[in-house]
Amino acid sequence: MISRRRLYLFLLSFMFTACKPEIYSFSANPGIITDRDSVHLNWSIRGKPELTFHQKKIDYFGGDSLQLLQFTLVAVKGRSRSTPRILELNVLPLLYRDLFVLPVSGRHGDTLVAVGIRDSLYKDFKIESMTSVNGRKILVERGMYQTMLYDSVTKSKTFRGLDYSGEWKFESLLTPQEKENPKLIPAQFVIAVFIKPKKP
Repeated sequence: MISRRRLYLFLLSFMFTACKPEIYSFSANPGIITDRDSVHLNWSIRGKPELTFHQKKIDYFGGDSLQLLQFTLVAVKGRSRSTPRILELNVLPLLYRDLFVLPVSGRHGDTLVAVGIRDSLYKDFKIESMTSVNGRKILVERGMYQTMLYDSVTKSKTFRGLDYSGEWKFESLLTPQEKENPKLIPAQFVIAVFIKPKKP
């Protein structure tokens, strides 16, 4: 049987916990933006929201920099404050060079295969062009389309206008050096995909 004192302490603890400010969720839509976009922040909290905003710069390809938006949300109730929740968003230029990495997942004879998905985070972007990154010759498949990437200089525009998010497949032949020494076989393939927002 529970004593009155223990029951009182339990109820007091429960009431204190129930009144404590808390952040249940904090998200942004869309998850990636350009400097022409607006972003909608959504949250579910117990207490009064307190939002702060910071803008930073991070290194980008070719010595340029990207903007990084950092939002910090705190739930406040009386003198109590919740643990801060931080949300970061990259602000992409209108033509963005994204490094797309897929791990090698299989091998058919002398051909290495990598299969994967570019997630829906990029659903608002379309492909402009692409290149190989390390000079490796890579066959790229996207739906019904395919193109060969030869080096980091020559850009392929075969997929121009296609959605960036979705299923992808990379294939590449083993080099003579990799055939002789399996330790040289790469664990992943990397390509550079230049993308633009779908909306003008």
